[in-house]
Amino acid sequence: METKGTIFDLFQTAVHAETEAYAFYLKLSYAFSHVAEAARFWKGMMADEIQHSRDLSQMMSLLPRDELDTPADPEMLEKARRVLSLLKGAAAEHVESLDEAYFLAAKIESSEVNDVFRFLIGKYLASESAKATVSEMERHREKIRAFAGTFGDSEKRKAVKARSAYAWDWSEED
Repeated sequence: METKGTIFDLFQTAVHAETEAYAFYLKLSYAFSHVAEAARFWKGMMADEIQHSRDLSQMMSLLPRDELDTPADPEMLEKARRVLSLLKGAAAEHVESLDEAYFLAAKIESSEVNDVFRFLIGKYLASESAKATVSEMERHREKIRAFAGTFGDSEKRKAVKARSAYAWDWSEED
């Protein structure tokens, strides 16, 4: 079945996915707020997602309405919708350990989200800006790859338990 939608729909879905990723990392920052370095890590990932959302919104705002109304690449639109679905199902409040948080984040960051982001950057952003944005995206993914070096092996990460969602203090500042 071919997915139908416009370039506007593709951008909107991608921005929504980045917003869901932001919310996911925000929840992880609260779940691990008792481990300062882990909380900082998740907040850094969260800040990157905010920037990704802004970048996509800015790209979309620069396109003429008639271009936004043209049909989107069906494969890319379907990928964006799968990514959004994955993110909506990523329940950070049910994560029990730092290891589980890491594997869920790695699954998200290695999903088709980067295919969609690269497609939009390559097609709708000037080449110099595109290079900088792709470089930032790679730096973001490298954070996840470097996670084990910072937080230890799987056994060590399993020992770091998440705080219950009911214990999160949403007023905490950092």
